[in-house]
Amino acid sequence: MKRTLWAALSVLLAAVAAGCSAIDDVRSASDTVDQAVDLLDAIEQRGAWDAVADGLDALNNQTAGYQATIHIQAGPIDEAGEFAGALGENVTIELQVDAQRAVLAGVTTDGARRTFYVEPPFGASNVYEHVGGDYVCANDAAPLLRAGLDGIFETYGVAATGVRLLSVANEVDGDVSVAGRSATRYELESKVPDAITILEKFDNPELQTRLDQAGDFKLSGGLYLDEETGALLAFASDYTDRANGKRALFSFEIIRWDDIPPISPPAAGIAQPCVP
Repeated sequence: MKRTLWAALSVLLAAVAAGCSAIDDVRSASDTVDQAVDLLDAIEQRGAWDAVADGLDALNNQTAGYQATIHIQAGPIDEAGEFAGALGENVTIELQVDAQRAVLAGVTTDGARRTFYVEPPFGASNVYEHVGGDYVCANDAAPLLRAGLDGIFETYGVAATGVRLLSVANEVDGDVSVAGRSATRYELESKVPDAITILEKFDNPELQTRLDQAGDFKLSGGLYLDEETGALLAFASDYTDRANGKRALFSFEIIRWDDIPPISPPAAGIAQPCVP
């Protein structure tokens, strides 16, 4: 970023040497450089994905258990930006996580529901599915559950590249609560229009790289962080990849905080244990 500022200063000095007629052009170029620096700084300080990641870290470090619901929908779109044809993904995940991070999960895919038990700690242990009265190893059959919350959000992040690279989370004033917890609300904002405007006037390699990787996307949504702990309480995103004609809807919400009873290993027994 310092190289960018030195480049702008060099342009200014050259213009002064050339005469006053270039001062207006230099002032415009200098303003554009400032805009680029401010935009990159905003992404670094208020990046939407960083806010989500920090909230997940705080949630994973809590000793309180919780219940949460996750919805995932993804698929091709028509010219109006609405889903067209069959969805590539249509999943609802209902999680009950105890203080030791053992999990009971109900996963509904295209209307078919399956039940899972995840050994503690969630995200670093084995997954078992309830099948025919018994529990059988499902590490390969339920990769999202085995990856934990971080893995579920990471899968979403791969589809929503622009959220990682060119979006910010803007704090919204007002008292709000999620699952009985006082929360701070943030709205998601795409910075693609700002980046395009800047790059039309001034070549900034870092910003250009981000724009090239993020592509042309439309974004709306928000997130809620627990005021006391910083834990992620809710997140919603409506993300449209215009270049590839795809849309991804993702939501996560904690519906119960704490007061989650310990989750014991399956009483029905494990008929097919997972092996290292």
